[in-house]
Amino acid sequence: MRRLLTVSFGLLIFGALFFGGCSDDDESESPELSLTIQHPVEDEILFSTIVVEAETDPIANRVEFDFDTFATVIDSSEPFAISYDVSLYPDGEYTAYVTAYLGETVVTDDVTFTILTAEPVVVGSDTLSEERIMRDDSAKVIGINLSEMELSESDCLAGIEQYGSMLQYLEIQRNELDSIDLTPCESCPNLILLNVGLNKLIQIDLSPLSSCSNLEYLYLYDNQLTEVDISILWDLTALNHLYIYGNELDSTTCDQICNFISEHPDCYVEHDCDCGEL
Repeated sequence: MRRLLTVSFGLLIFGALFFGGCSDDDESESPELSLTIQHPVEDEILFSTIVVEAETDPIANRVEFDFDTFATVIDSSEPFAISYDVSLYPDGEYTAYVTAYLGETVVTDDVTFTILTAEPVVVGSDTLSEERIMRDDSAKVIGINLSEMELSESDCLAGIEQYGSMLQYLEIQRNELDSIDLTPCESCPNLILLNVGLNKLIQIDLSPLSSCSNLEYLYLYDNQLTEVDISILWDLTALNHLYIYGNELDSTTCDQICNFISEHPDCYVEHDCDCGEL
């Protein structure tokens, strides 16, 4: 009798494992699928082309995009993305819906964002794409990126005055400039960063920066400067980073730099001058 009970108990265990395994196999017929909307992020404010982009793991058979009341677009290959022209829609809040399919598995997600109409930005003779512009939540321009535009005219900053009181970031690096007129910066009291590095500057007048009382970062590196009057920097009390290496500065300019370092120990200065043990 004990042997019979033992055999019967063993059969029960085997049956549970066998049929339990079959149940797991049945459930695995619907594969797991994760869906993440990469762009835009929740509550983002958009001023240019809307790109709705999603990622799935594993790769879905297809992904459907539904932009509020607008037509669904089906994308059957990676990257899963669709774009819309902001100018076609009035300002306001919108929601994009994304649905991913893999076999019998269906996963959905959505993201809400705001469209704001923004005026085009013109600097010098160039109308800038939105990729070169940083705006705040009210569409005001706070940053302009003029880098790698093959600029060679010294008046390339003409026009930034209209954004002056709000402008905080101005990048002009990697161009063909041998001189630059910084006069428009006189209208930018809230400028935090100015980058004119990696140009061909042989001269630069920094005096217009006297109005930039909030300037923290000044990049003059990798140019062809020999003589620069940096006396204005003594008045820029917020300045904490100065990059002026990669030039051929004369002894007078180097003396100024060394004195500045001595009197402003809290300002990080990267240079090629011989300042002794400073």
